[in-house]
Amino acid sequence: MKKIILIILISFIITGCDAIYTVELTDSKINETLEINNYDKSTSTSGEYSKMIDLVSSSNVATDYRNEVPESNNKIDGINYYNIKKITDNNNLGVKYQANFTKEEYEYSTLAFENTPKFNYNFNTKYININTDIINAFSRYKNLNKLTIKLKTNHEVIENNADELKEGTYFWYLDQNNYLDKKINLKLSSTHTINQLNILELDENNYFGSSTLIALYSILGLILLITSVIIFFKVKNSNR
Repeated sequence: MKKIILIILISFIITGCDAIYTVELTDSKINETLEINNYDKSTSTSGEYSKMIDLVSSSNVATDYRNEVPESNNKIDGINYYNIKKITDNNNLGVKYQANFTKEEYEYSTLAFENTPKFNYNFNTKYININTDIINAFSRYKNLNKLTIKLKTNHEVIENNADELKEGTYFWYLDQNNYLDKKINLKLSSTHTINQLNILELDENNYFGSSTLIALYSILGLILLITSVIIFFKVKNSNR
């Protein structure tokens, strides 16, 4: 059993926790974050839980599951590790894992690999696909109350089975009662979405954006149409 499982397992055994797993896919780069939160003062303020959080926040976990060595807590040169921090705000005592990936590297994410029996991630020149089997964190960690999965991206989302889309972010809500029916299915454009500029707004190369050009062409077309109508009636009146 890998160290990442042991670390998270300890936290969920001690007390019921909520987890938020966030993936930010921006310009083909991926930021991955896992927050484990505990707002229950009766347990979060206990000495054993506090010691456990200190232990977790001082641990080293490789971002690539193939490089994770559970017997060692020492960093190895040339291997990327999660940035792990203790959370102590808003009456919450928890821990946060964070790492950055290229779209090629994310296939071997330790967090993703360890929490679903089938993590299928692939990409080509056109599409990025992310599919999972059942998220089995709930079967392993009986005191996990809720897991929220969030996707933020500037890529075009072609297909998804999210529970909610809110302010450009896709949400999946999992708990002990529904996780057996929940899988993640995503299909995105491999290249990022080109943001349209506002009217009269210049891009970074000082060119007008597509929305501006469309508006200008529309106005020009309308002017030409009105001018043509005026000329037509003038010519018609002069021939009478």
